[in-house]
Amino acid sequence: MRFNTGDKEKDHPSDNREFKIKSKEIWMGQLVREYTLQPELITLLNTEIDGRKDHPKWNEYLAGNIKDQYNLYFHDGKENIKQTISESFVNVIKTLAKDYLDYLPVLKTYEAKLASIWYNDQKKYEYNPIHAHTGRSATGITGVMYLKVPDGINTGTPIKSFFHNSSPNGRTQIFGNISSELTRKSIFPPLKEGMFYIFPYDLYHVVYPFKAEGTRRSLSFNMDVPAVTFNI
Repeated sequence: MRFNTGDKEKDHPSDNREFKIKSKEIWMGQLVREYTLQPELITLLNTEIDGRKDHPKWNEYLAGNIKDQYNLYFHDGKENIKQTISESFVNVIKTLAKDYLDYLPVLKTYEAKLASIWYNDQKKYEYNPIHAHTGRSATGITGVMYLKVPDGINTGTPIKSFFHNSSPNGRTQIFGNISSELTRKSIFPPLKEGMFYIFPYDLYHVVYPFKAEGTRRSLSFNMDVPAVTFNI
C-alpha cells in the first residue's frame, strides 16, 4: 500500500493500492494527531477483521467494560508474535505511527516497536473507563481508530459545559497531561468512521456509553518508544 499523509509519501511495495490520508495536529502541550482514512481503506480493515474468527479474546489486558474485545497483533518481547491479520493491515498502523513520530519537532532520533493491536466491538450501555496506556516501555504512543459507528449513537442531551453543547454518548474524550492556562485541558473528537487519533501513552482518555442499537467498533494499538534523543 502507498500512503500520502500530506507531508510525504510512505510506500509499502507489496500492495499497489494508494490511499491519500488527511491529517492535522491538535496540540495539548503534547501532540494529538488526527488522521482521516478513506472509506475504501476502512472497508478493507473491517473485511479483514470479519473474515477470521480466530482473534483471541483480549479482555484481561484491557480496561474496558466491553464484552467483545479481541487481539489482532501481540509482540511478547521475545520475538514471538501472535498475529491474525495481514502484514498490509499491520503496515497501516506502523506507517501512521511512524508518521506521527517523524512529525514531532523535538525528536532527533528514536527507537520504536509495535507491541499490540486490538479492537473493541462496543454495544449499548458498555463503556471504557478513564485510563492511560503502557507497553513494555513506559514511553510510547497509542491511538484510537473508528471502524464502525452505528446510526443514532450520538443522540442524547447536549451539554454546554465540557462537551461543547453536544452529547457525550459514544464519544471519546482525551485529557491533556500538562497543567497550564495556555494548554487544552481536554478534546472531544467527532465520532466518525475513518477518524484515527494518535497520541502519547500518558494521555488519559475515556469512552462514554450509548443507548443506540448496533456495534461501535474501534481499533487501538500500542507502540513502545523506549529510546529517544531530543533536538532541544
